[in-house]
Amino acid sequence: MDDRHNKVLWDAVRSESDPIRAIALAADVGETVVAASLADRNAIREQLTAFRKVLSGNGDPSHSLLNRVENIENDMAEAKDELEKISNLLKGDLKLEGGESLLDEIRKQKRTLDSLSKLGWALLSALVVRLGLELISLLM
Repeated sequence: MDDRHNKVLWDAVRSESDPIRAIALAADVGETVVAASLADRNAIREQLTAFRKVLSGNGDPSHSLLNRVENIENDMAEAKDELEKISNLLKGDLKLEGGESLLDEIRKQKRTLDSLSKLGWALLSALVVRLGLELISLLM
């Protein structure tokens, strides 16, 4: 029953000149209102029951919304930790077993490669000089 229908019924009770008929109309209106209220309560109960099933996982707690939210929170915490590790790796803040950062280790390896490259050029130069001296000695 909506507000407009309710007002029409109560206005009919108020405009009734016969008191007995007004009482009967008021009783009818009261009965209608109580019936509508009971129907609303039953609908609310059904909705609450359905909502409880959704919240509780319909008898299986592992499917409950609360459990799923907790799982999401755990997954987010793990993802945050992983992102922090990746960020530290990219920034070079992660400490290796020797206490050096990954960036320091990369720099050390680069210096070693640079030194090996210089050594390689020195050996190649010495070989070319030696080959040149051998050629000169053969020609003379």
